[in-house]
Amino acid sequence: MKCKHLILLASMGFAAFLLGPSPALAQSAPTLGSAESFAILDGLKVTCTDSTVTGDVGVANGTPVVQTNCTIDGTLHEGDAVAEAAYADFLVAYAALANEPPCTQVSSVNAPASQTFSPGVYCFDSYLELTDVVFTLKGPPKGIWIFKIGTGVDSAPGYLTGTNFSLVMAGGGQSCNVYWWVEAAATMTTSNFQGTILAGADITVKGGTFNGDALAGGAGSTEGPTGEVTL
Repeated sequence: MKCKHLILLASMGFAAFLLGPSPALAQSAPTLGSAESFAILDGLKVTCTDSTVTGDVGVANGTPVVQTNCTIDGTLHEGDAVAEAAYADFLVAYAALANEPPCTQVSSVNAPASQTFSPGVYCFDSYLELTDVVFTLKGPPKGIWIFKIGTGVDSAPGYLTGTNFSLVMAGGGQSCNVYWWVEAAATMTTSNFQGTILAGADITVKGGTFNGDALAGGAGSTEGPTGEVTL
């Protein structure tokens, strides 16, 4: 299990803790296949500005990665067999995770306060907006956290946004065991984020740090790839 990918843009931090809901436990971590080796992967386009990325970067359709004052400590895969296979594996993982049972329902779409979550699977039937709050994930090194945003049948699009949001690992928990399944797009602004985002649409990171992987375009297909990642 990897725990090494990092996207660095700036730094900030918070400290506040409340108790979150009791969880439904995940039986195992999602299987990402060859997509697991990528820090950034999508179907259409990667734009990297004033950022440092540790890990491989891939675009399935072959569009060159746009770099402006961008450092990528890894291999670029722009439409080669490696990127295409990884994107195909990501699509399988995205579809499988959409049906991951069981799930603890969390009703709030605008998190009102900082919370602590033990390992488990948590579902938000609509979008999730995180502003000036801290999520603390407290559990053992092998603990698994899965957050699913946009699981409702007739709800608004399931997007994830964070502004001055911070995610803290405690008790030995590891960021490589944290997964965010997002029905639509994900945007993090001046946040300290951790975990792997599997987004149906685009992923945008503006400032802050991103300790994990950004996989975008899960709603696409190998014949019609979608999803852009913008740093």
